[in-house]
Amino acid sequence: MVLVSSVSRAEPAEVRKTIHDALSYALDLGHNRRKWTDRTGGLAGYDLWIETMEQGKTGRFGLGFNAAVWAESRQFAVEFLREAGQQMGNDLDPLFDQALAQYKTVAQCLRTVSDAYPFKERDDEVVKVDNRAQAAVNALKQARAAEAAGLDVLTELVAILGN
Repeated sequence: MVLVSSVSRAEPAEVRKTIHDALSYALDLGHNRRKWTDRTGGLAGYDLWIETMEQGKTGRFGLGFNAAVWAESRQFAVEFLREAGQQMGNDLDPLFDQALAQYKTVAQCLRTVSDAYPFKERDDEVVKVDNRAQAAVNALKQARAAEAAGLDVLTELVAILGN
């Protein structure tokens, strides 16, 4: 595989359009990740993650890796939403506040899973279905619910920003 990239000067995009496009992309990933990759993600990814944990089919390596990566990505989502809300001004504050609250919950819940199963290289054991796994499943269910609610708020924001 060969990947060629280039960078050139460009005019900065308008803030409203940048935020709209970023949130639209997040919505697309949350609902239709298969468009972008062959891996399950978004809300369907939570469902698969929860199912494999409940069935005792989760590999320790993947669990630790994914928990760390997704916890960090949702923390970045919180920071993005905070800055985007500040950039957009007071009119959209209530919606950005709602989205922030949901993604803070998602980030905290995924951090709980990551803390319970820290990433360890070369650990390919299967995760036992025990109290620790059940606590992680509960955190994943909370994260999924908050993510779904957050995506609903992002849908509202995208509709408003697109006008």
